Amino acid sequence: MHETKRINELLKELQLSGKHMAVVVDEYCGTIGIVTIEDMLEEVVGEIEDEYDARENPYKKISNTSFFVETRMEVSALNELIGLEIPKGDYETVGGFLLERFQKIPKNGDTLETDELIFTVIDSEERGIKRVQIDLKTDRDKEKDNKEDSRDTDRAKTKSD
Repeated sequence: MHETKRINELLKELQLSGKHMAVVVDEYCGTIGIVTIEDMLEEVVGEIEDEYDARENPYKKISNTSFFVETRMEVSALNELIGLEIPKGDYETVGGFLLERFQKIPKNGDTLETDELIFTVIDSEERGIKRVQIDLKTDRDKEKDNKEDSRDTDRAKTKSD
């Protein structure tokens, strides 16, 4: 399509042809980009957020000891930004770390405890974990853990426990 084509005309053409995008060319027939139906709709109604759009901030500080974290966030970035020490492993993201520890896709409300942290799943779907709350353990939490004398460094608790 030529770069001067009107959006309403292009939208009709794409709908009739069953296509979702078009290549945009300039007056010299050089490619200058692509346009999608989503791009056109966003011009009319504003930004449309979907699962492919990156969110602004993958974590949010709730308090000095509590954070909401998108599980697609890389462990190394989270460790650096918040000063955590989530161990390295065969994963790159917080979601990968949690899936390795849970050994399944946890449900909302399921928790995982490490020596220093408590992870609570707050948004989980059939295909994976989307968001968790991470709480830094206080000295009181650590004392309670020591009294329980658990030999496991990580404890996963599910709603069925």
